[in-house]
Amino acid sequence: METQNFEGYKAILGALSDKSNQGEEYFNTFIKEALMQKDLIAADWALMVWNITDKPSLYSKGTGQAKEIQCKTLLISADNDTFVFPFMTAANVAALSGNPNFTHVQYENCGHMVYNDQKERFYKDFVEFIKG
Repeated sequence: METQNFEGYKAILGALSDKSNQGEEYFNTFIKEALMQKDLIAADWALMVWNITDKPSLYSKGTGQAKEIQCKTLLISADNDTFVFPFMTAANVAALSGNPNFTHVQYENCGHMVYNDQKERFYKDFVEFIKG
């Protein structure tokens, strides 16, 4: 990110995504947009230490706030995600399952970048959730 290494970032995101449904031009545009992100390190740090479950993690003890969430909540996961592993998804599902407005959508044959790998289905599911 810091060096704006297009080819390096393309290799990283390419490993997280199934590019078979995308044209090269589309994926290159996606990489250019992704390289404009300025807060990746801060976002990754927040993902590690922000723990609203009632179970401790390696980074924080957990606040238990997940059980207080009452708004509509959508969790999208993918079976071939090489970034968010199944045990992580299971922990999120367990933490949010007490919310009657919680929806979990699992994508099959899909990598971490669901919105890229199965963009038509992703947008359909997302719009349906928002309209809900």
